[in-house]
Amino acid sequence: MKMTPSQKQAISVQHRRWNQMPRQYKPSKFSQWVLEGKEHFESKGFKFYAFPRTNTITAISPNGLVTIRSVRSYRNEYVNEYLPKFQKHNTHSTFENVEGVIA
Repeated sequence: MKMTPSQKQAISVQHRRWNQMPRQYKPSKFSQWVLEGKEHFESKGFKFYAFPRTNTITAISPNGLVTIRSVRSYRNEYVNEYLPKFQKHNTHSTFENVEGVIA
């Protein structure tokens, strides 16, 4: 009996799932998360300028739009939006204290 393409695809998907190792879900530390985000947006043409005295970061998009955010704003995004994604998968992990971290 000849297999249809959809049957072949279903078997292929099953084999891929069986061969995958279980993934460990660990969040990045705050400083690493900021650097990865900065590198991601720089690859899209954004430019970043940090102003340590005022704890602000200025981002200029490729079309010239200027955005100014405080480090506290980034920290709030990290704690309220990024870290909760990992609590679904790994409830026993301990998250770093981000209060003392400045990008």
